[in-house]
Amino acid sequence: MNTDVFEVWRQDESTLAGLGAALFSQRLTVTVRLPGDLARSAVAAWERDDEGILADETPSQAQTRKRAGALALVGLAVQQSGVWAGDQVEVEVDAWQIGSALDSAEDHGLLIDAPPTTQ
Repeated sequence: MNTDVFEVWRQDESTLAGLGAALFSQRLTVTVRLPGDLARSAVAAWERDDEGILADETPSQAQTRKRAGALALVGLAVQQSGVWAGDQVEVEVDAWQIGSALDSAEDHGLLIDAPPTTQ
């Protein structure tokens, strides 16, 4: 692969970082509806007492830990302000947690046949 394309991608990454900095000062929460079983699992992740970071943590383990942390923060939001309706909960979560959830779903191949729905 042409190494010039990596330089273009580095510039794109820098632009994306600038975009993140511009977005940071804005409201970054979104109200979403979660299935009850997933919301309960998120709360359990929040309530769990995990140990700290491994000294020799691999990049893959670090990503898994960060995603587990994002799930736990969703659980905190459910616990503190979730509104249950049947077997769903409506909750305001941080856009970063939504991004983590979507990245994880994509990495696990769960978005292939799942078109977005409007509710």
